[in-house]
Amino acid sequence: MKSPARTTPTSDDDREAGTFTYRSTRLFEAYSDAEAFRAHIESFVPVEFRRDWGLPAIHQVGLAVAEVEDAIPELEALGIGPFLVVESHPKVWIECGQTKRVRLKTGTGYHHGYEIEPLGPVDGSEIFQASIDPQGRPVVHHVAFRVSDVEGWTARFVSEGYPLVLRVRIGSGPFNIDATYLDTSKDLGLLVEFCSYSIFGKCFRAPPAAFHMGGWLQRLSGRRTLWLNPLSSALSKRSQRRGI
Repeated sequence: MKSPARTTPTSDDDREAGTFTYRSTRLFEAYSDAEAFRAHIESFVPVEFRRDWGLPAIHQVGLAVAEVEDAIPELEALGIGPFLVVESHPKVWIECGQTKRVRLKTGTGYHHGYEIEPLGPVDGSEIFQASIDPQGRPVVHHVAFRVSDVEGWTARFVSEGYPLVLRVRIGSGPFNIDATYLDTSKDLGLLVEFCSYSIFGKCFRAPPAAFHMGGWLQRLSGRRTLWLNPLSSALSKRSQRRGI
């Protein structure tokens, strides 16, 4: 499969550090018109690359930020969101082949039909740390494609030489979010994620209105973080106290 040329920054809003692309919040201000914003987001993955792979439309843009709860008010002030903020111990976190126990905080909001996901530093992992902008600007870390067969898409990309960076499962009870991250930075300047939402093993599309309502209630209450799996957290703390 022919690899497309790597995308390069085209303005002062974009600059590269390592393998990731810095983009300021002006990304959202400059493309407030819905059609222009959609066209810009879709340009993150060149048409040739998407055609060769048969990829669907981009579902999500993942932003690496220094602190999720600090970044969200700035993003919401631009008319993005509101954001539902969730903290959890993922059920599965396999990073570059190593199984880790981590603590993750993410925000989920929507802008012109795209899921926007700010992610902060992860306790127990360095995966987003290298992408955090010293100037404090959000960094476009990855784009996600919502698919029903995460494993199938992952295997295809790995077979063509794209390293599997992270495999993760986040959820509570029968509800799960499964995702894999592939290092496509040599061609795209960012990572590609494949993700799916499921309940009792059946994939479904999470309604944006649910995140919107959750974020609005969090903002109204003044408590911006929800523990996704409080039971497993309590059991983990009890085990630690007992030395298990």
